Formats: sequence, structure tokens, C-alpha cells
Amino acid sequence: MFLSSCGRYFVRASSFALVAIVSTKLILESQRFLPQLLVSTTTAAQENKSNVDQWTEELLRQKHKGCELYSLDNASRKKVVIQQHLGLWSGGPEALVQLALAFHSWLPSSTYAQIYLGHRELACDRYPQFCDINLLLDYSDLRSGDVLIIPELMMCPQHLVRKGVNVFVWQLGATSFDARRNQTEEGCKHISHNYWLSSQFGLNLPSSHILVPYISENKLYNGTFSNEKRENLILINGHDAASLELTYIREYCESRNCSTQVLINFGNAELMDLYSKAKMIVSFCMRGSERSPIEAVLRGVVLVSNNCQSAEDGRDFPIPRNNLVPILNGSTAVADIVERVMENFSVEQARYSAMRSLYMHYGRQTLSADTRCFMQAIENSSSVNYR
Repeated sequence: MFLSSCGRYFVRASSFALVAIVSTKLILESQRFLPQLLVSTTTAAQENKSNVDQWTEELLRQKHKGCELYSLDNASRKKVVIQQHLGLWSGGPEALVQLALAFHSWLPSSTYAQIYLGHRELACDRYPQFCDINLLLDYSDLRSGDVLIIPELMMCPQHLVRKGVNVFVWQLGATSFDARRNQTEEGCKHISHNYWLSSQFGLNLPSSHILVPYISENKLYNGTFSNEKRENLILINGHDAASLELTYIREYCESRNCSTQVLINFGNAELMDLYSKAKMIVSFCMRGSERSPIEAVLRGVVLVSNNCQSAEDGRDFPIPRNNLVPILNGSTAVADIVERVMENFSVEQARYSAMRSLYMHYGRQTLSADTRCFMQAIENSSSVNYR
């Protein structure tokens, strides 16, 4: 028998089956570490896919437990407005569109999007149902008890807070402690898009305040991987183009038969082709649940990161710990990891079944369930204003 590092799970070595559950809170905290058991051996990753899926399903079941009982009448008494930010189409703006659709799926008459009219077509092209969502043209229409969700880069609208509107900042990426503190002091509350951000920079959010976006259906892949097109190609997430670790990787490739490609200015079809060819994607200090690394892993690519920010929490990135480059003295480690992945690619690829399972399970239904849990939680909170 194995005992997880937080002492709340017993896992059988032969099957990694979950046999003891204490409480929802303990489960969600414990599962921060459980994924590392699931990816700790090649045999477990290759032969126990059902148990990997069981971990994912248990995580979601416990998170959403009881939310289906939440009264639609209670929620429909107030407007829910999601501020959009569609200057360009990237992970954050897409997540905001998905969140609006999730609320609209069960609160169609109460859900509103605040968006520049010129940007609406961009969202509707990719998510046609977005055009069915009501538009809020003027914040003066909001009343005490209504809910407004804004992205983390926006300033807290104090005039709405004073009016009694419940303003939540959705953390879609890491920001400074000062920015978070200022938003809190100005009366805004916070929600998060992943587990790591929910506990950083002075936050300690409950699971009901973690609303997880998903990879769009056209980028998902759940078939058997074909590695016939694989090359010794290493993809570099765009924001890592100037990192010191990348210098070490390029130096390694100069003396080996491998190449690198920075993921900047590629269309969707081009990205899918690169994912089918590459063996590795590198993304360091992920300030959130970066989409390119997730999309690549779903297509069979091995993710290498470092023990920094979102990769620290196994509930967001259940990947092998020995594929995380140390923050200090990482030059030797990154070369060793690259060599191990290149020489044992099929073995390393199999160890990412937990991460593939997790993000294959996330979708429209899970985000909709997240929004129900969120509305139930704030309904029950005495610190939130209602009509």
C-alpha cells in the first residue's frame, strides 16, 4: 500500500485504486498530490488508464457534489454579467466566452455579456451560441445583488461595488500581489480558472470558486496516437522564447539531431500539424493553465516545465515530477530531461495519461456545473449582497 504525502489517501500499488475518502475538502486538497502516483511508473500509466480516469472523475464528482440541488429560481433573480475582452483571440478571451456560455446554458434569461459590438462577431464565429446571449450595454442597469465577472487585468469598478453589485475578478493568469490586494481593498472578490492560482498572492479560494475553462472540441483528440510522423522536434511556448533554459535546449540540439520551433503566429491547422510531429513542448513558469502545452499533450506531445507557478499543482498539471526543471541549477537538468524524452519517447508519452484524461473530461458540461456550484456558494455566503 502507498500513503500519499498528505496522508488522506490510501492507494494500492498494483491498481492505484482509490479506497478511502474522508471529505470533499480533504479530497480536493489530497488530489493535489495523487496525480504523481498515477504517473510515477510507466506500467501504471500504460496499464491503468481506467484508474487514471477514475481519479479524474472522482475529482470532478466531489467538486460538483450537491450543486445539482441548487434552485434555479434563486439564481434567476439576478443578472450575471461576464465582461468580455476580445481585442484578439487567445486563451483568456476564449475562456471568457466559454464562461458566458456556461452560465447561459442554465440561466438563459439572466446571463449577459458586456462586449464591444465590433468584437461580438469574433466570438460568434467560433462559438455560434454566443450570439444568443443577451448584451449589457450599460452598467447602470445593474442592481444590488447582481453578479459581474471581470478578467484579472481590469480595475475594480468601485462605483458598482458601492451600489451592491457582487464583482468577481476571474484570475486567468498570475498578477502581482499588490494588484490583487488593491482589487480586494476596493471591494472586489476573486475566482480562479485553476487550482494553483486559487491559493496564491493571498488568496485561499474554495473549490466552488474555481471555474475551469476547457479546450475547444476541434482541438481535442482521444484516439490511439500514431508516432509515425514524430521528429526530434521541440516546441517552445511563445512566452518562453527568451528564457535561459531555452538557450540550454538550443545548445543541446546543436550537438544532437533535434530542432526547436517557437509557437508564435501559427494558425490552428498549422499548430495541429506541429503537435503531430513534435516529441516535446517546453513551457516554463506557466502563469495559468497555458493552452498550447495542454493542446500539445492531448495530441501526444510530452510537456517539460519547471517547478514554478501552475506546474506546481498536480490538479492542474498531473505530470511526472522528474520532467520539471529545478528553478536553481537547471542547465544540467534540462539537458538530461531532453535526452531522456528523446531517447525514450514512447515511455515518456505514456506517463501523461493522467493529464490527457483530465483535460479530456473538462468541457461545456463541467464548466456549467462549476457555475452552478459558484452561484450556490455565493447564495449561501453572508458576505455577498443580494436583493
